[in-house]
Amino acid sequence: MPDENTLKTMWTNNPHGAGLMYARDGRVYIEKGYMDWTSFFERVKTLGDVTDEAVIMHFRIATHGYVIPGNTHPFPVSRDVIALTKLRSSCKVGVAHNGIIPIEPRAGISDTMEYIATRLAPRAEVDPDWYKSEDVLMEIGREIKSKLAVLDGDGFISYYGNFITEKDGMIYSNDSYLPRVYTRYIYRDASPLWYGDDFDEFDDYKDTGAPWDTGNPSVMLCPLSDIKVKWQYRDKRLTRIDKENLWVDRVGHAYVIDYDYAVAYEVVTKTLTAIKSKRDLFKVRDGVEFELAGSISVKNYLKEVSA
Repeated sequence: MPDENTLKTMWTNNPHGAGLMYARDGRVYIEKGYMDWTSFFERVKTLGDVTDEAVIMHFRIATHGYVIPGNTHPFPVSRDVIALTKLRSSCKVGVAHNGIIPIEPRAGISDTMEYIATRLAPRAEVDPDWYKSEDVLMEIGREIKSKLAVLDGDGFISYYGNFITEKDGMIYSNDSYLPRVYTRYIYRDASPLWYGDDFDEFDDYKDTGAPWDTGNPSVMLCPLSDIKVKWQYRDKRLTRIDKENLWVDRVGHAYVIDYDYAVAYEVVTKTLTAIKSKRDLFKVRDGVEFELAGSISVKNYLKEVSA
């Protein structure tokens, strides 16, 4: 089990809820919906020595769907959306996901839940051992363009994506288990946001030694794709990829997110406006709170998404 400091770092860098799954007696047991650090850590302590057991933990940064307990990971592989939202369940195979899946989720649920219900579960019904095939995992990887970890009741773990293996045997989907760093300046361009969700290029843009509490204001955002209003693009260079990656505040200002550090950068542009919408584009309960770390020019933004 990671030590308390590492667990707290993962929680702080991924602050929208947590869950875990473990294999015992031929079943995968899922416990999730921990929305505060204390309740999560108290449960972790009661697990005891899990050195010889298979355990997967997930700390969420919301990309689609409400920030509610039922939308936290992990999930059983099931077509039933209600089953996906259960906070305590057991199953044959469970999954956790890191990144953004290019799929349009139905209202209220996440991209991961939509993908499991409509694509992964039907595949599993045809091929129960799908997660043991490297070829199948590669095919799924091409679909989700992100990372996936799978656990079955026998304690077998498989995963797709660029994971980090530490000397103690722990495997992490990204480096947000490390103490947070903070950029002293705004990105010169958005390249760390677009070249894969492991953000290898982020090292070129960060400085170390800043405190955890940066003192920056926060902003309440919602994915642009989740807001059911028409949008007007005055700049024709803005394409569909922008709708998939842009977030907006309640008055329609556009933002991009660094998901590894849960910070938002405002896109400085007047090219995006909502048509025939109320001033408040979404309710506060539907938004996700991010730290506002700065801004990026529309010129650099468009250069990166069109590359």
